[in-house]
Amino acid sequence: NSSRVYASVQQLPSPSTSGSMDSERRVRELQEWNQVLQDLRQWELAEVSARQAELQAETRDRHALDMQRWVSHCEAVEAQTRRTFLDHEAYERQLGLQWEASERVQVQWEGFAAERFDRAQIEAEEDEEHMVLALEYLDISEDFGRA
Repeated sequence: NSSRVYASVQQLPSPSTSGSMDSERRVRELQEWNQVLQDLRQWELAEVSARQAELQAETRDRHALDMQRWVSHCEAVEAQTRRTFLDHEAYERQLGLQWEASERVQVQWEGFAAERFDRAQIEAEEDEEHMVLALEYLDISEDFGRA
């Protein structure tokens, strides 16, 4: 488009300043110059439109890239949140298992303590019986010893 405008300008005669030029020729020259000016304006408008389109495309591309970065960031945050949540769930499960294990140990210790207490009580009763028998034996021994 710009080469066509340049070619048009090159073909135009320079405006004459002599008064001898007939009016028809003067009108034609002015019309030609007017056409060249219109072509230049259209060319400038086309250039401005093209530049605006380029800027819009650049803006659109930048916006798309920014959106892509934002989506990636959001996905990374979501993944980290999910990992944290899963870690927390695993920790809670581990605590639950530890709690259950400690309850089992407590029940075992209570059972062991009760069993130990029962055994100690039985041993004490047996010891008491042995003492009674020993005392009876001593009494019998003393009786035989006196006799």
